[in-house]
Amino acid sequence: MTADRVYVATAAGLAILGRDATGAPASATSVARPCPAGETSILDVAVSGQSVWVVSGQRYWSGSTDAFCASADGGTTFAPRWFVAPDRGNAIASTVYAEGARVYVGYAPGFFLSTDAGATFRSAELPAGGVRDVAAAGGSLYAGLDAGVAVSTDGFRTFVLRTEADGLANPGVVDLAAVGTRVYAVTSFGLSISSDGGAHFAPPATLTNASMAACVAAPDASTVYLGQKSWLQVSTDGGAHFAQRLPPVGSTSYLSDTVGVDARGATVAVAARDTVFVSTDGGASFAERGAAAGLVAPSGYTLSLRGVAVAPSGAIHVASNVGLFSSTDGGATFTAAGGGPAWLEAVSAGGPALYLGGDLLHVSTDGGATFVSRGAPDGLPGRPGPAVYVP
Repeated sequence: MTADRVYVATAAGLAILGRDATGAPASATSVARPCPAGETSILDVAVSGQSVWVVSGQRYWSGSTDAFCASADGGTTFAPRWFVAPDRGNAIASTVYAEGARVYVGYAPGFFLSTDAGATFRSAELPAGGVRDVAAAGGSLYAGLDAGVAVSTDGFRTFVLRTEADGLANPGVVDLAAVGTRVYAVTSFGLSISSDGGAHFAPPATLTNASMAACVAAPDASTVYLGQKSWLQVSTDGGAHFAQRLPPVGSTSYLSDTVGVDARGATVAVAARDTVFVSTDGGASFAERGAAAGLVAPSGYTLSLRGVAVAPSGAIHVASNVGLFSSTDGGATFTAAGGGPAWLEAVSAGGPALYLGGDLLHVSTDGGATFVSRGAPDGLPGRPGPAVYVP
């Protein structure tokens, strides 16, 4: 709708209603087939100034006749606009939305974006493969994917995909941390660091067995905790240099399959296969907490930890294949959540609530005593794991 016209998508074509000075309908025009080779039925219409875009009822098969077309003269004439989905041989246009010079064209299961009033389009969907981790800092959102790091400054309405061409050690990103303009991406081939908000990445200058990186946490601008398969490395200069913290230098008691690390205040927690290492002095020293501290699977199960989170209260929450374990005494003891979700892949405790990812998204506002589960009926299709993030 504009000040002098109303555009209506109908089964019989595009209806254009003229408006008088009061906004009331004053005239009517019908365009039976705006897209010359499309159907008469119009699924959707969007308007910005004199630009009008319509999606017809015909399926849009890449490279075939038009079912999405545009007008630059208020709907007097139309011409087709073609775009091709990069990851499949066909696309079905279903909806269109315009906002100034930005035009969004929806198709299953993503959308195309134009930033030049529909002159050109690019695919704006996240690559297939799923999101492994999410982080946010400085007004930017970052998503770790099988294809790289997606960087967005507008809440993922749009994003830029960063790959090996931008310095990532490998496009397969398994964990992320961000603080200020610094972004830490754990890839299949090691840690990559960005100091410019994810525009460019580079490997750390000094890091033992860089390819063994598994998880990362960055509680402030200078401190970085890097969990490797058998070690914990710590940097106090933003990732420029790392020093081994676990196991202590000279010890051969290596960690076993490190899966998560988190830090808040003076509390640092590192989750390995079936045990947690906890520090209450900012990572200067650690104590191992395992079965004796309460991290025990029910009879008939083998414990497998999946992630760890330190809440603002100092509580430590551990996600596992048998549910949630929580500690409120600095990691000295852990208690299994009674009646909570029985299988988890991810945990996040950055905000006032506790979020767990598994077969559903589980939310607790009382430290894990009770949960509310969210799934498809609540608008959350598929499994929310392995990444749940709360800043």
